[in-house]
Amino acid sequence: MYEIVGWSDAHPSVEIWSSTRLPFEPKGEMLQLRTEIRAAVRQVVVADGQLLRAIYQSGQTDVVDLDNVLFDNVGYAAFAECGARGLVFERSFGALQPAPTGSRYSHYSKYEAAPTSGQAGRNRRAVLRFAAATLPSLGDLSNVWELWSAVRRGDVEILEKGTRLPNSFGVDVVIEGGRRAAHPVRVLKYVLDGVIAGFHSHDGSAMDAVLAPVAASCHLGLAETRRLLLDSSVDVLGTRRLVWVRGDGVQINPADDRLSFAHVTSRSSSEPRIRIRGELFAMNG
Repeated sequence: MYEIVGWSDAHPSVEIWSSTRLPFEPKGEMLQLRTEIRAAVRQVVVADGQLLRAIYQSGQTDVVDLDNVLFDNVGYAAFAECGARGLVFERSFGALQPAPTGSRYSHYSKYEAAPTSGQAGRNRRAVLRFAAATLPSLGDLSNVWELWSAVRRGDVEILEKGTRLPNSFGVDVVIEGGRRAAHPVRVLKYVLDGVIAGFHSHDGSAMDAVLAPVAASCHLGLAETRRLLLDSSVDVLGTRRLVWVRGDGVQINPADDRLSFAHVTSRSSSEPRIRIRGELFAMNG
């Protein structure tokens, strides 16, 4: 069961209540819901000085990838227009307000336009700032291992020495450079995975199997790749099995399920090379 209220002048947002969280490959009623969400978000108007704001709320505390719930499971193409100026999205918990019919549901999502300024996140405590090494072109933003290595090889300022980020954390990311600005939605999954993975260290699992494929993917030597994987000097998100063999390649495994807030923007410049900078922070409620 679900209810959806679309965009209009009188109601400038899209709101969705559902008894089941929208899955990646929906069937039946959930497939119909995805179709309706796609049509509705294509009507969202984001003007100059605004970006797309999205919220996922549920009283359930199960593990979810927030960007999957709000964007990937809907389909990134639906956000081609409304997400082009930037994104801010977050997860919140607690009981939901009733839907328009008065019915109560377990899951709620909302999409709306919001001012570009003032999207710093609620009750945040900055833990580190980073500026990744430059990338040659916009095309490199679709290679998560290139992004990971750029973050690992870049500049990091740890603001709270010895701090590990808690289970709920947030991230600000700014993508700069390129003759045209990167589309935040189209590169969202790669950028978040690369940035978040950059602040883990690998636990050393199956190094003989994963080292060469990772090195090839990020165009680094074996010794340098090993050093970057195992270096714990900036692993504010902790040590974990960051990579494993999958098929003919390797799978990256960042703790993006702990992400509860993200703010992603991009801007073009006369410089063709791409630079990513930002901040990671603890969410204090």
